[in-house]
Amino acid sequence: MMEDKLAVDGGKPIRKNLLRMAKVNYGYEELSQVLEVFQNEVFCSVDPRASKVKEFEKLFAEYIGVKYALSFSSGTTAQHASLVAAGVGEGDEVIVPPLTFVSTAYTVTLAGAKPVFVDVDDNSITLNPEKIKNAITDKTKAIVPVHWFGYPADMDKVMNIARENKLMVIEDCAHGFGSKYKGKNVGTLGNMSCWSLQETKTITSAGDGGMLITNDENLALIAESVRDHGKDKGNLSDSTLPYNIIRQGNNYRLSEIHAAFGIAQLKKVDRFLHKRKIFKDYLDSEITTIPNITIPKINEHIEHGNSNYPVRFKEENMKVSISDIVSALNAEGINCIDRLDEYPPDHTMFREICGPVNAPVAEKIKRELVILPLHPGLTFDDLKDIAKAVEKVAKIYSS
Repeated sequence: MMEDKLAVDGGKPIRKNLLRMAKVNYGYEELSQVLEVFQNEVFCSVDPRASKVKEFEKLFAEYIGVKYALSFSSGTTAQHASLVAAGVGEGDEVIVPPLTFVSTAYTVTLAGAKPVFVDVDDNSITLNPEKIKNAITDKTKAIVPVHWFGYPADMDKVMNIARENKLMVIEDCAHGFGSKYKGKNVGTLGNMSCWSLQETKTITSAGDGGMLITNDENLALIAESVRDHGKDKGNLSDSTLPYNIIRQGNNYRLSEIHAAFGIAQLKKVDRFLHKRKIFKDYLDSEITTIPNITIPKINEHIEHGNSNYPVRFKEENMKVSISDIVSALNAEGINCIDRLDEYPPDHTMFREICGPVNAPVAEKIKRELVILPLHPGLTFDDLKDIAKAVEKVAKIYSS
């Protein structure tokens, strides 16, 4: 019989040891790759002898199915470079969803432009194409659809709108590994896409890293230039200098050590994805039967990469806030988080730049969403504990 008193109120928790929400899965392959870097004594990718960054980029491009992949120090720096490559600048506007990590929006400001927040679809938790149409002005330069927590945006409609209005599309694939839209990898549908290789993602390049991919050579050359101090990467000038600065740039490069770790991770990613799918299917079978709990809808034309496991506690049927629910689940031994912080319009910077944002659907999702553990290091006993904890908390906190 399930305990009728929550651990946060002094009851017995579902498990004694806190189940980690995310965990890097690594082994001999990663250690071996990194050891090669030490043996070669080449750590910086600009060294002519460097090989790991080039290899990582080649493997990434082949895996996703594009011509060009450029590694970056983070998904954030990749996003900034993509906006510069897209020609985004002073006075422009870029359409982004309000449900996303803050970098999706503040890299727009780094490029000199203004983010325009457009509401999301209630089922997919991604940009609502109908709302995009109403947000386009003569200042709009690009659309950034975010495949939030691995749920693909409606890319056919997004691309049609972009073509009709001559806009660039930069897919935010921070959570996109393994996700597909009509059989195609997300990230291959827009003009460019940016990927995060941070520690909590499906694969990591040892803590932090990012990737920008595209099939457009010119966009790749500009992004590569931005990544390396604005250097001329396409012999566009007649300078005789060893290198020539032709635009504003930065040091956004990935190191050989990070790339080496990423190579080993990428070679195992199919194994990771297989486990994630099995675990998600199990959680679906248990959690979707719990009253007042829902999960984002997966349409028949998309595949979810299972980068995360978001669930919604219906606020109209809960006696407490989402923060209270998260505290209760953690007390039960299930490490989880809300995503109140992944709503840029609530942050001071964006309130000052953008003013009030009308996004009632996103606002409601923000108040209902909890991210539960989902990674290859889990066991089925762990999954059972997750389901039990969600059921217990939902039952006791339901009105």
